[in-house]
Amino acid sequence: MFKKSLIIIGIVGLTILIGFYWGAKIDKQTQPQPQQGILDLRDWDFSHQSIINLNGEWEFYWKQLVSCEDFSYNIKPDAYIKVPSYWRGYQVKGESLSGMGYATYRLKVKTGQAGQRLGLKIQPFSPAYIVNIKWN
Repeated sequence: MFKKSLIIIGIVGLTILIGFYWGAKIDKQTQPQPQQGILDLRDWDFSHQSIINLNGEWEFYWKQLVSCEDFSYNIKPDAYIKVPSYWRGYQVKGESLSGMGYATYRLKVKTGQAGQRLGLKIQPFSPAYIVNIKWN
């Protein structure tokens, strides 16, 4: 009797763990990712999942410190780079990038609701950086 109860509890526990695993995996698979510097959240249901991962393809401007105002001139990125990653080894204008240098990364986030409150959590890291946020 005790052995049967233990087996049943084990099966139920394993079923619950598998359900949590697949539920988390499905949420990650359906979350939109930045492509060519744009993250489109217009159809995203923030009540279902409010935290969005920004990992994906960001615009990359090598050896340029580009301001928000500079983007009004429709400048083109030198490349699209996967974030997070190092730029070392990427090819930009025929140059293989080393680990030394400076650049601007840009991500445009499209939302469907005007006035929606959003936040940005930045993990601490050592390089110097500036974050500019422009609302349209």
